[in-house]
Amino acid sequence: MYLLPHGSSMIGYPDYFGVMTTPSQRKCLAVEEGRPWAVDNEALSREFDLERFVKFLDKMIPYASTCLFIVLPDVVAYAEKTLSLYWQYRKTFREYPYPLAFVAQDGIRPSWLPPDYDVLFIGGSTEFKLGKVARDCIAKAKVDGKKVHVGRVNTARRLNYCNLVGADTVDGTCIAFGFDTNLARLNRWMPQTIAQRTIYESGRTV
Repeated sequence: MYLLPHGSSMIGYPDYFGVMTTPSQRKCLAVEEGRPWAVDNEALSREFDLERFVKFLDKMIPYASTCLFIVLPDVVAYAEKTLSLYWQYRKTFREYPYPLAFVAQDGIRPSWLPPDYDVLFIGGSTEFKLGKVARDCIAKAKVDGKKVHVGRVNTARRLNYCNLVGADTVDGTCIAFGFDTNLARLNRWMPQTIAQRTIYESGRTV
């Protein structure tokens, strides 16, 4: 599934599109329409605001059944700081009816992955995201029965790569830059990727 940064209606969109929302979006029609959704913590754009985040999660409880995950606080490209934040906040957010996503950042080791997260979110630099350590983390997450999400996926090549390494969902902001053109591209890429996953999961050679 491809999660779009989209707050407006998504009636008529293919069912492989969901929504990546944030506390900045006061109203998200697509979520109200029943689209699968996730919540980013906005670490790329602003300092984490616990009160703001909690208020948003409180507001979204009526739609908890379609939530894929909430992204716990992280520090871009710093694994140790991100892990510290995870342990700092996990108890607070376990009280909510949402799956929790732990963000794997540069410097992580597979053995550092916490035992009680629900979704592994592959963040960090492009070098890390496409590297062996990230693939090893994904492999461990899959063995442990976790879901995997990859952020910043904006090209067909990256989408195919994420599919092959086992990602369940991805997100990207490409439709923010030329909405009609890039949405049309995603509509071409996604069916091809889904077909590729079918071959991959059947055990045949890709």
